[in-house]
Amino acid sequence: MRKVKADFKLLKEYEQEHIKDYHNSKKPIVGDCIFLPDGQVVYFCSVYDDRGQTCEGGSFSLYDTGYISYSGGLDHGIYYSDISLTDEYYVLPIWFCHQGRLCANCAIYANIRCRVWKTKEGADLSGIPQIARLRKQKLKEQSETIVKLDSLGKPYREHLPEIIIYKDGLPDGLIELIEEETGLIFENSYRYSAIYWCQPKKLIQVDMIRSYKHFSFREECDWITHDPLLILSYKAVCKP
Repeated sequence: MRKVKADFKLLKEYEQEHIKDYHNSKKPIVGDCIFLPDGQVVYFCSVYDDRGQTCEGGSFSLYDTGYISYSGGLDHGIYYSDISLTDEYYVLPIWFCHQGRLCANCAIYANIRCRVWKTKEGADLSGIPQIARLRKQKLKEQSETIVKLDSLGKPYREHLPEIIIYKDGLPDGLIELIEEETGLIFENSYRYSAIYWCQPKKLIQVDMIRSYKHFSFREECDWITHDPLLILSYKAVCKP
């Protein structure tokens, strides 16, 4: 208990130094968070003069000076002109060094409070991919399910795969024809190159897409969500 109390005292001292940092800053600092319009929370993990990069998680370490260091992936983020500071506070998970000494296995995990920013109406949120990811997840949950077998032969249900059509070589008017015939609605997007993206709602729409002889097909999993993808590439030569 003496060790716990000693580390807790260090935490309070470090947090007080950190509070000085954000009280002296009218811009976001590393560790501040944004409440997004869809209810998600992201944290600032790298800040610049006019914008800050964000993340949905990672490793935030708190130093004795109050400085917070971040380790993990970075999104493009958001411009400060698109957010405003609130009077609210939120929880930031951090770690700090046991006894204030950096060495192997010294991490003590704790929570401190952080400032909360909110997005303004009409804000450009394109640099925060969590928003698009959640929207796609909600669309997927509205789709029909199909039965598959796992590695042990046990059945499970899976929602329909997202459909991706690469724009490279695609003739004018073909995507509009596919939309008219299938009822699918494609969006402009990007996956290594320009694509059309959609989430089918009905299995029959996937079957109709597979019937087109204009394309070659392959199945992959999204490298972030691990959701199934049906990927179409236009064939340069297409026999009737």
